[in-house]
Amino acid sequence: MAKIVLIHGWALNSGVWDDFVSQILDHRPDLDVQCIDLPGYGYSVGMPGADSIDAMAQYCLDEVEKPAIWIGWSLGGMVAMKAAMLLPSKVQAIQLISSSPKFVESDDWPDGADLATFELFSQKLANDYQRTLTMFLLMQAGNSAGARVLARAVHDSICQRPSPSLETLSAGIQCLAETDLRSDLHKLKMPIHVVGGLRDRVAKPSSNVRLSSMLGARLVQLNSGHAPFMTEPDAVIANLLQLIERVSDER
Repeated sequence: MAKIVLIHGWALNSGVWDDFVSQILDHRPDLDVQCIDLPGYGYSVGMPGADSIDAMAQYCLDEVEKPAIWIGWSLGGMVAMKAAMLLPSKVQAIQLISSSPKFVESDDWPDGADLATFELFSQKLANDYQRTLTMFLLMQAGNSAGARVLARAVHDSICQRPSPSLETLSAGIQCLAETDLRSDLHKLKMPIHVVGGLRDRVAKPSSNVRLSSMLGARLVQLNSGHAPFMTEPDAVIANLLQLIERVSDER
């Protein structure tokens, strides 16, 4: 039985995957699916390690009992890559969704995001987590009636779990600011697929192109925002099933 591990992004928790996991299991009910809350988020509130990509990756590795295909979204993709660098025997393959080896822009990485925008977002989350979360999800899903319903459902799933503290959110921002995995990408020898959104307003779409090129990975770009697994789940799942097949063929 193939095992799938899902790692969420900054400021959210594993509840963001609820609907997506149900759809995955509609296609492949035989899969063993595990969603992990990163340290400081959701059911892992109070756990140390939210300020370090190494600590986050090791926490996830400790939670996973056997080799698996990892799905990482945004910061979760960085964690998945780091986990594969630390213990490749537990990471059979990776699907990276709207992720990057270096999240923040710099002179040698123009494809990164503006850190100041995320620092402001962090303050808004700390002041009113639920309202800011709703606005963020609507921005990713779009403004149609169907998108609003989707955003509300994801919002409700996330808010069933404990909210992160300001300290956790700030530590995550610091982690995003400091992490740069580019020099170690050569260590990733397992099959990797990169999925991104052409209308992503969080991570630049060009970062997906750069990342896939650096990894020699398969690239899929969808007409979506930062969360294509929410708005284009069929395409993301089709890509995942291809990755599962690649792993099966290589055994």
